[in-house]
Amino acid sequence: MKSEKFTNLKLSTDLELVQELKKSNPNAFTFLYGRSKYRSFNFAYTKLNDKEVTRNLIHNVFTSLWDNHSNINIQGIFPKYIYIMVHSKIIHYFRRTLVAERYQKNLGLLLQK
Repeated sequence: MKSEKFTNLKLSTDLELVQELKKSNPNAFTFLYGRSKYRSFNFAYTKLNDKEVTRNLIHNVFTSLWDNHSNINIQGIFPKYIYIMVHSKIIHYFRRTLVAERYQKNLGLLLQK
């Protein structure tokens, strides 16, 4: 019986899996993750050029998805939803990195005085 449910999820559309995800079905999350992780990673890596940073960012995206699964409201295609999440995390990463670089530069100037 369990393997039948698992097989049914494997054949499900993204929309059906999202509905199962909203019901806290970890198998639905696993399938959505499996379908999206490589494309998400490749997209992020082309922007970040750092495998470790990209892995962490993708991990954070999917952790956030699971943590908020009962509240997600996807009005379209799941891969697009993930793309937007990844894009937002990339922008946040660059902003945070830029602030840290400015802080280090200013701190260096203060220490020279």
